[in-house]
Amino acid sequence: MGSMIVRTIVKVWPLNDAPSLTGSNPGASALTANVRLPPGCGSASSVPSPPHATSVNIATNATAEARDLVFRTATAPDPFVGCRRSYRQRSEGDHRPCNLGHTSRESLLVWGAPPRLPGRMVPASHPPTRFPDAWRCLMPTEPSVRFELPDVDPEADLDPASTTSPALDAIEGLRESGGLVVVVAGPGFGASFALRSAVQECRRTGWQVLDGAEFLSSAGSGRPPRGDRPALAVADPAAYPPGVTVSPPTISARTVVVTAITAGLTWPGPMASAASGLLEESRLRVIHLPRLGGDVLKGIVASAAPGLSAAEIDHSASAAAGNPLVALHLARHGHLRSPELDRVVLARLLDRFGEAARAVASVLAALMPVTLDNLPLIAELADVPPATAAGKFDILVEAGLVAADPADGYRISVPWLADALYAGLGPATRERLHRCAVGHLTSGGVVQHEMAAHHLLQASTRGPADVDLLLTVADDLTATAPDMAADCYRRALGHVDGPPERIAEITARLARASLLAGRPGDTVDVGRPLLDDPGTASAEMYPWLLSVVTEAMKATLAVEDAELILRGGAEGINELLDAQAAYLFATSGRDVEARVRIRRARSALARRSVRGQVNMLSNILHAECIAGDFAGLREDAGTLEGIVDQTPAEVQLHAWATLAHVRSVEGDLSASTAAATRAEELLHGVTWGVYVPGVRYARAAIAFAGGRWDDALEIAAAADEPLAQSGTVSYLHLMRNLRARILANRGELADARRLSQARGSAPHVITAMHILAVAEIEILEGNAAASARRLADTLRQDTLPGQVRAELLAMLARASAACGDIGTIADCHAEVEERFGVRTASRQVRLELRLARARAEGSAEFAKSVLREATGHGFTLFEGRALLALGRLDVDPEANLTEAMQVFGHLNAVPWRRSTATELRERGFRVPRRARTSADHLTETEIQLARLVQAARSNKEIADAMSLSVKTVEVYLSRLYAKVGCKNRLDLARAADEGRLPLPDPAPASVPCTP
Repeated sequence: MGSMIVRTIVKVWPLNDAPSLTGSNPGASALTANVRLPPGCGSASSVPSPPHATSVNIATNATAEARDLVFRTATAPDPFVGCRRSYRQRSEGDHRPCNLGHTSRESLLVWGAPPRLPGRMVPASHPPTRFPDAWRCLMPTEPSVRFELPDVDPEADLDPASTTSPALDAIEGLRESGGLVVVVAGPGFGASFALRSAVQECRRTGWQVLDGAEFLSSAGSGRPPRGDRPALAVADPAAYPPGVTVSPPTISARTVVVTAITAGLTWPGPMASAASGLLEESRLRVIHLPRLGGDVLKGIVASAAPGLSAAEIDHSASAAAGNPLVALHLARHGHLRSPELDRVVLARLLDRFGEAARAVASVLAALMPVTLDNLPLIAELADVPPATAAGKFDILVEAGLVAADPADGYRISVPWLADALYAGLGPATRERLHRCAVGHLTSGGVVQHEMAAHHLLQASTRGPADVDLLLTVADDLTATAPDMAADCYRRALGHVDGPPERIAEITARLARASLLAGRPGDTVDVGRPLLDDPGTASAEMYPWLLSVVTEAMKATLAVEDAELILRGGAEGINELLDAQAAYLFATSGRDVEARVRIRRARSALARRSVRGQVNMLSNILHAECIAGDFAGLREDAGTLEGIVDQTPAEVQLHAWATLAHVRSVEGDLSASTAAATRAEELLHGVTWGVYVPGVRYARAAIAFAGGRWDDALEIAAAADEPLAQSGTVSYLHLMRNLRARILANRGELADARRLSQARGSAPHVITAMHILAVAEIEILEGNAAASARRLADTLRQDTLPGQVRAELLAMLARASAACGDIGTIADCHAEVEERFGVRTASRQVRLELRLARARAEGSAEFAKSVLREATGHGFTLFEGRALLALGRLDVDPEANLTEAMQVFGHLNAVPWRRSTATELRERGFRVPRRARTSADHLTETEIQLARLVQAARSNKEIADAMSLSVKTVEVYLSRLYAKVGCKNRLDLARAADEGRLPLPDPAPASVPCTP
C-alpha cells in the first residue's frame, strides 16, 4: 500500500471586511496583486476545496511583512517530509504527493498535519466556536474543522492511574505498540507535557529513550535502535536541519506515530475518512496530541501588538506560550482555557522578562500552580515597567479582568488577582481595590465573598470602616470558608480600636472559625486566655466560647485541661455544656457523673431550638459512645436522624459526622455507611476541617470490619500526616491503632508494633487504646499469656472510659481462651453484663466474648451465633474466626475449616490462615493449595509496581520512578500483597520470578483508532 500525504494547501483571496494582522493599513495593496492565486480562483466563492486541504484566509489589508509571515508558516512542509515545494508551486496547482518512498503495511506512517492554529477548549456539546475578528485571518473555512484544547494537567499526565489526559493516550500507544514509537512534537505546552509523560513512562518500563539525533542516526542506517528493545524516539521537527529526509522503511516494524498537532484540531471530513481507511488497513494507532504555540502565533502577535518589529515578533512567538501579549489578547476574549502549567515553563517565561519579573517573583511563587487563566496577567504585570499603580490597574481593566464600572464596585473576575495587584502598588490602586471588595460583598454569594476577602486581606486596613468590612466578610465565610474567615478575623484584631468586650467578641469568633477550619490548636491558643479571665467575655458569649474551646481540647486530647475549665465555669451557666461535660466525665471513667450530665442535657432538649437540639444530641452521642451506653445511643441517634435535616449545613455535617463515628463503634455498619455518605456530600466543596477526621475514621473502621482492609489502610495512611499537622491527635491515634490491627492480622507484626506505640505523653485513654492493640499483636504472636497479664494490669485502673474498658475485657477473654483460662472468661463476661448489659454492648464486644466462650467451653452454639451475626452484618474477620471455631469443635470440620481458609485468604490474614491449615492437617484433611496467582485482575499501576519490586527497587526508588509519595507506595504495596496473596515484597518478587505471578508484557495494538 502506498503512503498517504496530508497536504497543507493555502487558498488566498481578498476579504474586504477582514481585519488587519497589524492594524489598519488602508494603503496596503490588495493581496491578489502580490500573490498569484490558483488558476480560476478569482474570488473566494470560486476557490475549489481539494481533498485533504485546510484553507487559511489572509486579510487583504495586512502588511506585506505580516502576509509573508503567515504564508511561510502555513505553507512550510513538515520537516519530516522530504518535500519542500514553495507556496508558489502549490498555488499554481502542483499538488503532487511528496516522494516518501515505499511504506509497508507494518510500518505505515501518516505524515504531516493541518496548519498549526491556536485553539480553545470546546465541550463536545458546545455550539460552534466563535472567534474574535483578529483571528479570522488564521481561521480554516471548513465548517467541520473545530478547535479544541483539552485540559492538560502535568500532574495528571505523570500519574499512570489517570485516564483522562491526552498524553496518556500516547502512553497507552507505547504499551500497545511493542515497538518504536515516534513522537513528533513542537515546542507547545501540550506537546511538552506529552513528551515528558511518554519519556517517564518509557523509562519506568525499561524502554529506550532516544533523542532526535539518535533517532535520525538509527533511521538513516536502516537498523532498529539498540537491538530489539522497545524504544521511544523524541523527534522535534524544529531541531531537524534543512534537507533531512527520513524514509519510513528504515523504521522498526510495529510503529506508532504520535503527532502533536495544534489544539487537538479535528480533521475535515475527507481527510478523516482517508486517514480512517488507512488506519483500519494498517491496524496501527495514530494519536494526536494537543499543542499550543508554533510559528503561526507570530501572526497573532502582530495582531495583538502592532508596534513590534519582525525580530521582536519572532523572538516572542518562539517562547513556549508565545508572547504574553498574545496570551493576554486571547484571554481578553475568553478563548484560552487550560489547567495548570508547571514551574519550569513559568521559569522560562519569567527569564524572558528580565529584571521586571524579579520585582514580582515572590508573588508569582505564591500563585503556583500557574494556569493559563492567570499566566497572561502575571506576565503582563511582570513586563510592565515600574510605573504608576493606576497604570497596572488600567491594564487589567483593558484586559477585561476587572470591571471598570464603579457601579460594579470594580469587581475582579478571579480571586487570585488580589495577591498580584497588591504587590508594590500605591494608595490609588489600593483604594480602587478596596471598592472591589465592597462590590463583591454587595453582590452576595460565597464566591463573591471569598473574592472580597482576598482583596481585604491584601489591603492596608485604615480605619473602623475597614475593620467592619473585614468582620462582615469573615462572618459570612465562617460557615463555608472558615480558613479564610479566620484570616480576616486575625487582620481585624490587629487594627481594631475599641473596648475589651469587642476584642473578646472578635477573638471568640476567631476561635470558632479556627476550630471549623480544622485547627483546634489555634482555637485553644486564642480562646483559652478569654476563659481564664471571664470578665472580658459577655455572659451570652462565654458559654459557647467555652463549648468551642472544650471541643478543641477534646480534639487535641487536652482532656484534663478541658475538664478543669468546664468544671470551673460551667456550673449553673448553661445546660448546653452538660453534654460536653458528660463526655469529659466518661473519658475519665466517671460513669455516674457522665450519666447525670447526660440526663440533664436530655431534659433540656425540649427548651431548645431544632438547631440547639441537634448540637446537644451530637455531643450526647459522643458521651454515650465513649461511656459504652449503646442502649441510650441507639435511642438518641434515632431522634437525631429524625430532625437533623431541618438545620443548616454546618450543623448537619456535625451531626452526620458524629453519627458515622458512633455507629461504627457500635457495630452498625450499614447505619455508619449511610451517615458517612451524607457527611461526605456536605463536605463537598467546603473546608469544614474539624469534621473530616470523624468521617474518615468511620470509613476506615467500616472497611476494616467489612474485610476491605486495603481500603482501610489507604484511608488511614492518607490521614496520618494531615492529622499530625493539624494537632488532631485523638483521631491520629485511632487511625494508627486501626492500621496496627490490620497489619497484625496480616502477619506484619513488626510494622504493627511500630504503629501501636503511644507517642509522647498520651492521655490515659489513648494509652489504654494502644495497650489494646499491643495485646492483640501478642495474641497473634502466640504469646497470649503475656497479653492477658498486660490487659489485667490495665483493667485495674479506675479511670478507663466505659467503652475502652469493655473492649479490654473482651480482648482479655480472647487471650484467656487461648490460655484455657475459663474462670477469667467468666469474670470478663460478668463485668460486661454488670456494667453495660451484654445485649446492649457494642457488636464487636459481644462477638468477641461469645467466641471466647465457644473456645473455652467447647460450645458450638456460641460459635454458630457469632457466625450468623457476623455474616448478617458484614464482619468478615469474625465470620472466618467463627468458622475456625466450629472446625476446632469438630462441627463439620472439613467444610468449615476449608471455608475459613477461603475467608482468611481473601483477607490475606496470614496468621489465621496458618492456624486453619494446622487444624486441617491435624484432622487428616487436605489443605487447599493456593491457586496460581494471576495478574489479569491487576491494574496497570499495580503491574508496574510489581515489576519494580521484582527489580529489587526500594520504596523510595519506586516513589521516584512513579512520581508518587513513599506513603502512597506503601499503601499500594499493601493492596497489591492482598490481591496476589503475598506476605511481603520478598514473597511478591519470588512469585514473579517463579512464574506464580506472571506479569504480562505490553500488549500489541489490536484495535485501530481514528484520530
